[in-house]
Amino acid sequence: MESESELKLSVIIPYYNASQYISRVFHALDKQTYRNFEVIIIDDGSTDDSLKVVQQLCSSRSYCKVYSFENAGPSTARNRGISLASGEYLYFLDADDYFLPELFEEMVGIIRDYDFPDDIRFGYQWFYGKFDVENHPPLPKASGEIKVFEGDDITNNLLGTVIGYSTKDVESYYRLGTWPVKGAGYSVWSHFYKKSTIEEHNIRFAECLIMGEDRIFNSTFMAFAKKVVCVDKDYYYYISSGQGILNTILKLDINRLYYEKKTILEQREVVRQLYLREKNIDIFETYRGSSVIAALQLAIAFSEHSLFRGYCLYSKFLAHPLLKNALDGFPIKNAPLKFKVPMLMIKYHLSGLLFSLLWGGQKVGLKLDKYR
Repeated sequence: MESESELKLSVIIPYYNASQYISRVFHALDKQTYRNFEVIIIDDGSTDDSLKVVQQLCSSRSYCKVYSFENAGPSTARNRGISLASGEYLYFLDADDYFLPELFEEMVGIIRDYDFPDDIRFGYQWFYGKFDVENHPPLPKASGEIKVFEGDDITNNLLGTVIGYSTKDVESYYRLGTWPVKGAGYSVWSHFYKKSTIEEHNIRFAECLIMGEDRIFNSTFMAFAKKVVCVDKDYYYYISSGQGILNTILKLDINRLYYEKKTILEQREVVRQLYLREKNIDIFETYRGSSVIAALQLAIAFSEHSLFRGYCLYSKFLAHPLLKNALDGFPIKNAPLKFKVPMLMIKYHLSGLLFSLLWGGQKVGLKLDKYR
């Protein structure tokens, strides 16, 4: 039997102001049945007492190292973790979540059984509210089925689960009235990554983003992955307080939201050009639906602000060449009215009227569809 020393895991945990909940991550790490791992903790310029709390927690745990930097965002923090990691596989954890004791052991077993794949993916459950590490709810039983994807099957079957909504996904919404469930694949905490693949192709998180960076990283990684193993089992509790980065941006910073949505358009185009170059495959339709949805989302989000300021930014977003390309000829024939009407108004250059109507609706308390 192989010894644990033959396969080392690097767990990378970036955090910002996490003193109230980061101890539960240590609780999960302590319970892991596989012990050959290091933990690299990146303090991203916290302004509370997080660093002191983490240093105390790490003082009695030899597997942990803490690094403190000026605040630069989650992508930069993770990239710093990649550079510091010495394990053969990387696992990116969120500081406020929890996971099962057998996670590391079972992932290592799969890595060995399936000849060291580039990526292993698994499931999760979304959990709201206060989380008790000793008496948490059990995760639902799953089949445990393992599927292996290689070569172009990775692009054909898995890319769409991480990069966004396709044209076909939106058309499915037209028919069914609900959006397709994508699963946990877009989030980095549902993957174990082969470090040599990351280093060989210099894959890093896009530091220009603070939301959607997981999608871009995973989409880029898949362009170079030769084998991906997917496990039908939930190991992870994604614990939500409802106060995430996206919610904060939506409520407080219209300029940052514009920047993020514009930048994700541009980053997806970078990924598209990568696939054209590396695989001679055009993945545009794989994420085109997300670009179109963004045009509707921002109309709603910006209408919550002043009419002039909101419309100036919205019209600027609509004028972006990549968005215009996504909107041009996008199928809306069978769309529900709440989707079709605003799309037609955008198509026939009536975005000013659309925005004014939405702004007025916000003022009178009309509940508007958030389009996800």
